[in-house]
Amino acid sequence: MKIVIDLRHYPHVNFFKNVVDVLKQKHHSIELVVLDRGRLLDIAREEYPDENIKKLGRYFKSRLGLLRKVIVRETLILKYLIRVKPDVTTGVGSFLMGLGSSILRIPSVQFYDDFEYKLNYNLAKYFSAKFVIPDSIADDGKNVTKYRGFKELAYLHPSYFTPNKEILTQYKLKPDNYVFIREVSKISLNYRKSQNNGLLEIIKYLNKKKLPILLSLEDKSFSKTYDPYCHILQEPIEDIHSLINFASFAISSGDTMAREAALLGTPAIYTGGREMCINKPLIEKGIILKIEDETAIKHKIDEILNSNFKIQCKEIIEEAISNEWDNTTDIIVENILEAADKRRHSVK
Repeated sequence: MKIVIDLRHYPHVNFFKNVVDVLKQKHHSIELVVLDRGRLLDIAREEYPDENIKKLGRYFKSRLGLLRKVIVRETLILKYLIRVKPDVTTGVGSFLMGLGSSILRIPSVQFYDDFEYKLNYNLAKYFSAKFVIPDSIADDGKNVTKYRGFKELAYLHPSYFTPNKEILTQYKLKPDNYVFIREVSKISLNYRKSQNNGLLEIIKYLNKKKLPILLSLEDKSFSKTYDPYCHILQEPIEDIHSLINFASFAISSGDTMAREAALLGTPAIYTGGREMCINKPLIEKGIILKIEDETAIKHKIDEILNSNFKIQCKEIIEEAISNEWDNTTDIIVENILEAADKRRHSVK
């Protein structure tokens, strides 16, 4: 089979990494197309050094730029698909790849979990031959297939991910004796329910407890504010998930990294404020702690540090991975090959 994978965002590189390996072992041909967005193209080339990678389109922030991106990228996708003639295409909520594939009668299998991002969700669903979503999302349709679990388990499932303790030496850290913080600028703790710089106050509070801090800061222009109090990571970080795994707990305003921490068994204080279907199972298990108030966060920090909370979280996650949730990589591979095989038989 010839399979085209569309990468539009940094997490998509991780999402398909094990999938590509499995498909190649089954002797399928892989083509990767990448949106020119920040360092995404460079990272894709680093992570997939042996694959065919094609840059298709650029990312624009403005509304006018967004419209331009849609028109230009869709044209490029159509030309590319006509030339390559794949058996199936796939992506994470890539409605443009779905649209181009639909026009050319090529099945597109799209995976998605952001139900609350309605426009992209509905467009991706409409143009997909198969639309694969976690079972925590209350949606259905003729083309909808559900699986048990999370997209992050495509790269964090213990079948594929083993934490590397050696990475801690690079940062002079000890397991379960530091905090990992992720700060996304648009949903920053700084702009929420705090009259001052909420993140800085939390960091100072952690400093008083002599806890080392690793800070993943999206907007590096704020680096000088936090630099005296913590180690600011310079992304991309080698083995970042091992750093999250061995942290005492994580604080994240980004929902993806909050889920990543939780699925590694690291308690995650989520400050982003979004109400998301996909987070609900982890909130109900008590591993994602959805808190926005500065005082409440400080209380929760004390509670975590004065208990064996992380050990409990690890046990809960291990049990769920063993008995409740699917190996997401298996789900991705199965759905891609099923769609491609169905098309081949229909063509014959």
